Amino acid sequence: MTTAQPESAPIVPAKPARTVAVWDLVLTIALLLFVLLAAGIAGAAGIFLVLLTDSCGSGANCVEPQLDNGYFIATVGVWIPAVLAIIASIIVLILKRRAFWIPLVGIVLIVVTWVVGYTVLTGAIVPA
Repeated sequence: MTTAQPESAPIVPAKPARTVAVWDLVLTIALLLFVLLAAGIAGAAGIFLVLLTDSCGSGANCVEPQLDNGYFIATVGVWIPAVLAIIASIIVLILKRRAFWIPLVGIVLIVVTWVVGYTVLTGAIVPA
């Protein structure tokens, strides 16, 4: 009497562990420093937008809450995309995926946020 031998399952090689590419890590860190620089420059440029309100008392009607909102967006709001880009880059690097594109998107969002703040602020100045 012969006993049947169970067929062995095919051996599947384990997936190799992901590694972070050195070039991606270096490029991501450099771009994150540029994100901080861009947010700082945009915030500083937002401070000078207060000069647009000089005509509010003498020849233009201004909507005060909208002025405040535009000024806030252009000075403080630009830091929100910067912080989000830093957090997202760290998470993606921990997951060992390509992360260099996240700071690039962050820089674009910083510029867009500043332009939105500028647009809101200038929209609040109504010529008389």
